[in-house]
Amino acid sequence: MMWASCVLAIAIVADDVVLNVAGESGVSYAWRWIAIVIVPVMALIIVRQRLCEARRFRAVAIDAGRSPTSAAMYIDNGVVSPHVTEGPVKLYLDLVSRSVANLIYEDRPAWLLKSGRQYQIGETFDLPSRLSGRDQPTEALSMIGWKRLKQLQACTEQVVIEGIPGDFIELGVMRGGAAVLMRAVLKAHGCTDRRVFACDTFDYIPPALSTANSWWLSAVSRVLSAIPIKSWRRHLTKSIFSQFQKSFPASQNPCDEIVDITMWFMQHPETVPQLRGTSEAHVRSHFARFGLLDEQTVLLKGFFADTIPSAPITKLSVIRCDADTYESTSDALRLTYDKLSPGGYCIIDDYGYFTECQRAVDEFRAANKITEPIQTIDEFGVFWRKTL
Repeated sequence: MMWASCVLAIAIVADDVVLNVAGESGVSYAWRWIAIVIVPVMALIIVRQRLCEARRFRAVAIDAGRSPTSAAMYIDNGVVSPHVTEGPVKLYLDLVSRSVANLIYEDRPAWLLKSGRQYQIGETFDLPSRLSGRDQPTEALSMIGWKRLKQLQACTEQVVIEGIPGDFIELGVMRGGAAVLMRAVLKAHGCTDRRVFACDTFDYIPPALSTANSWWLSAVSRVLSAIPIKSWRRHLTKSIFSQFQKSFPASQNPCDEIVDITMWFMQHPETVPQLRGTSEAHVRSHFARFGLLDEQTVLLKGFFADTIPSAPITKLSVIRCDADTYESTSDALRLTYDKLSPGGYCIIDDYGYFTECQRAVDEFRAANKITEPIQTIDEFGVFWRKTL
């Protein structure tokens, strides 16, 4: 209501100025329309942009002077190094996990997911949120959290040690951190007969939220966030997501969680530039920084339905699905699960968060008579192992 009151006040003042300058009889309807509608909206956009810039500066300034996370907090949360007797492989993979989660430099998150699934601007690094994957890192290569990274390491190591045949695949990679860890497992174990497939559109930020796209889409996102009636905002946001995003296959009815996070980004455009680093060139660079960009690393750019059917994949031993929407998750499972070897793992990242992802998984399991029990990793992630 505050923003609506501001718009109304600016409209009244602008109309009064036009009437006083030109006289009521000399003012055309066009000029009064401009005064009442265009001027307040543009003024509101400028004010919100300046507020966003000030908020971003304040958040950076706060983080720059913060105290480091205590060593005791890391230990208390179970972030401890493998014992030296476990050997260099475990020590190396532990360091890779810490690096892709950026526990090394503790980057400030763009946002935090608080209790009740409410989003909040991330003003400083928060260890519990990073460990559980409840924040959006500004720099870390993975946002899935420490617990899901360690579970992924355990699954990939187990299939290598037990000789379960097949490549590794991640469907939805963002900056590529989890796929980097999968490739690191192959490297550490001297495995040269498997590949890691990283599948994504590599276009994480929808055009409606990106200043790199058409100027009017950026303006629309700011105007939309100022609409005072929540139901109107939700309806228009859902339409924008369905029509303009390029990260997922077309969706006529995106789930509430997708709409909520899209609305939140529109209301906080200062967080959008902090979500960079997801292009194909960036992800290749991330693999190269770890010395892991080689013939065993395969990036497939495009929607799953367009890339996986023609990909040189015959067998899989680990499927990691981080596809978010119903359509993407359905395509991911439909195109890969038949290739999963007995004893292989199927990991679903967002089962406990996006309701449409859960629906897609449950429908696929029911249709294909998959009875292996779903096991919980943390609040959001789950997995099951295909019967040997």
